[in-house]
Formats: sequence, C-alpha cells, structure tokens
Amino acid sequence: MSIFLFCKQIVDMLYQFKFLDYGMVLFALVLICYKVWKDKLYKNIREFIYPVDYIVVGLMIIYVLSFLRYPTAYGVFFKVESSFLIYFLGRVYGKKVLQHGKMLACAGYLIVYANFAYRFYQFGFKFFVTGPEETLLNVGGLYYYKTDLTVAVIIAMIFIYAFSEFKVFKWFTIFPVCGYMVLYSGARMQQLVILAVYGLIILHEFGSRKGRKNILSPKCARNISIGIAIFLVCFFIVIEVFPFEAYEKEIAQSADWANSWVERIMHSRQAIWWGILQYFSEQPFFTKILGIDLGTEYLHNSVGDRAHSLYIKQIYATGYIGCFLFVYFFYRILQKISVEKDKKLFYIVMMLWVMFLGSGITIESLEYTQMSWFPMLFTGILFAKGKTETQAVQEQSE
Repeated sequence: MSIFLFCKQIVDMLYQFKFLDYGMVLFALVLICYKVWKDKLYKNIREFIYPVDYIVVGLMIIYVLSFLRYPTAYGVFFKVESSFLIYFLGRVYGKKVLQHGKMLACAGYLIVYANFAYRFYQFGFKFFVTGPEETLLNVGGLYYYKTDLTVAVIIAMIFIYAFSEFKVFKWFTIFPVCGYMVLYSGARMQQLVILAVYGLIILHEFGSRKGRKNILSPKCARNISIGIAIFLVCFFIVIEVFPFEAYEKEIAQSADWANSWVERIMHSRQAIWWGILQYFSEQPFFTKILGIDLGTEYLHNSVGDRAHSLYIKQIYATGYIGCFLFVYFFYRILQKISVEKDKKLFYIVMMLWVMFLGSGITIESLEYTQMSWFPMLFTGILFAKGKTETQAVQEQSE
C-alpha cells in the first residue's frame, strides 16, 4: 500500500506514459484481491457490505449503460470506473491507509518542490512575470496544463498538512510555496479551491486546540442534501417545461462578445453548457432518465468542445437517475463525516471533496484520475467500519 500511495502522485506527473496509469489500476485491483483473500472478507460478505456500496455499484452500472451507447469513449469510461474501484480499495483497507500517510506527504513534497524549481526555470529564474510574459501563468510546469499543476499542488498540500512531521518546513510549504504556485497562476477555479482549503486548515487548527465538535452537524448535512435535491428537481422541471433556445453562434464569435468580461472568465464554457443542455432538453423523456452517452457532447454545442464541467457531463451522460444517485451518494458522505470522531480523517475528506467538487465546476473531474482517486479512496476509508457501528451512526444522525 505504501508503494501505491507514493506512486500515485508521481504517476500523475508522468502523464505522458499512459501505461503507468493502467499499471496503477492493475496494482489497485491486486491490492483489493489480496486484502479480500488475506482477511477472508468473502466469508462474511454480508457483514462487510455497506449500504453506500450499493450506491457506488449503481453508479458503476449507469456508467456502463452510458458507455454501451457510445463505446468509442472507452478511455473516459475506464477512468470513471477506476475511481469507483479505488473507493473499494479504501473500503477493504480502511484506516490502515492512514498508517502510510508519511508516504503521501513525502510524494507531496517531491511534487511541490520539483514543480516549484521547474516553474522558476520556466519563468527565466524570476518569481513573477508581467506584460506579454504573463502567458507563462498558463503553463503546467512538469504537468500538461495549469489546471493539472494546481490540482496536484493542492492535493500534495493536503497530505503535507495531514501527515508531515516537519513543523516549520510544513507550514512554509503550505502557505508561501503552495500559495505562490496556485494563487500566482492562471487557474482561477483552483485559486478559489485553495482558499477554501486554507479556510478548512485554519478551522481544524483552531478547532483542535479548543476541542470543538465537527463544524458539520448531522442536521446541517441533511439540510444541505435536501437543498441540493430540491434545486435539482426544480432544474429538471425547467428542462422539461421550458426548452432551451438555441445559442447564437454568431454572438459567441462576435468581437464585442469576445472582449466581454464574461467571455474572459468563462472561455466560451457558457456556450458549451447551454448547447449541451439545449440538446438534452430536446430528447425523449426516457432518454433523459438514463442520459445520452459518454462522449458525443462536443457535437451538440456551438464551440464543438467537450462539456468542461462535471455537473453538465453528469446530466448528459447519466440523466436524471445518475444525478440523483450521485446526490444521494454525496448525502451519505456528509451524513457520515458529520459524526466522524477522527478529526484528521474528517478534514482530509472535506478538503479532498472541496477540491473535487470545486474543480468540477469547470472540468469533468470524475474523468481525471488525478482529481477523483484520492477523494474516492478516502471516502472508502470513511465507510470502512463494522455493521454495528454503521447502524449507530445512522441512528445518531437521524
């Protein structure tokens, strides 16, 4: 497990070598099989299964159906399904994964400082660039693009905070170094994400010193989930009752629109989202229940590009059922962490899901193993407890 945890962050940086990603999936599968065999979990499978496991399996099946409607998108399909596989890796190993946290922190330091040094080299050995050179803010260091770099830094920062024992060096890395790498970049969404993560770190530090309870109560978790579900119902009613009008391609390509503040912030994502939702709203009701497929959304927007959003892609690919199942999955996570006594695990899960859901606003984060694997792994760890304790948690939350 130590090797797997250390290698995951490194493999994400070596994105050019695709075979390493496939190797990590096989590695995870071997680890799961070994643990099931070693602990003889198959003998007490009914005791081992958690109600949330059925939700994850349901999501896997929905994505299988979406894949079968467009098999060409096999790359996306395997990435999505691998994230659910990693959830079960966390389930079978449980909190034993936390014993290898130093490996996560070690890999995190390597990621941060390797990219810090390389970025300094890219900037011409300057910390700041101005004028025409500001396009350098979009470069990804040792990664493909700025988004990949900033997400990697945020994940590394989370693990450094949670598991590093070098007090002064840890805080220097988290704030000056990681803050510089993310906040001084062109990745606007990740800038908001790191600020949210900083907020959770501060809450954890002050809360742990004063012995405060979880910042999320079971009632609050339930209300958040109900609010999301109501919003989703209203949104789908709008799709059914008020069809989207066509997005004018001429407007999107006009000089005035190209120079507008909306376009500078969104980079035509608003045209992509509108076109996809318009096409989705025109489909038969049964199609909208199960979704369309995993890869043709680029054909149904004026820009001719992919969805650029976890949420829009979830609607398009899995339909109403997939969206409500994902919301219910998120509710069970909130419900569980609201009564979690391990503060470190509570905040790790919170920070990873803030990264995943925040990044998902502008990118299909479930389709990127860099963004999805660790949230799913630690979600599995969160639910890796006995059946009697599960029942106690549910009773307390209700």
